[in-house]
Amino acid sequence: GIGSCLTHLETLGNVVDFRVLMRISALLPKCTFLTHLILSGSRYPKGEMASLAQALSHCASLVHLDLSRNQFCSSDMEPLARALSYLSSLQHLDLSSNTLRT
Repeated sequence: GIGSCLTHLETLGNVVDFRVLMRISALLPKCTFLTHLILSGSRYPKGEMASLAQALSHCASLVHLDLSRNQFCSSDMEPLARALSYLSSLQHLDLSSNTLRT
């Protein structure tokens, strides 16, 4: 399948609605070789970080994660923090320009 050889995934600057987010979240656990995930400026739906974070926890090979410019709310950070504990290979995390609105 597509995830078996994917090493980089970018949605840079796209508006990602709930359906697209669900598809990305379903794909991530299958991406065993994924090292770079760039979701910068994707404007995720409010409160939808939980499903993405759960999928991220399966990406053990992830080295670079860019979640900048997404306007995450502060409640999105808790599920993300839990997912990060599973990412032992992560070297670069970019959360810049998130307003962390409530």
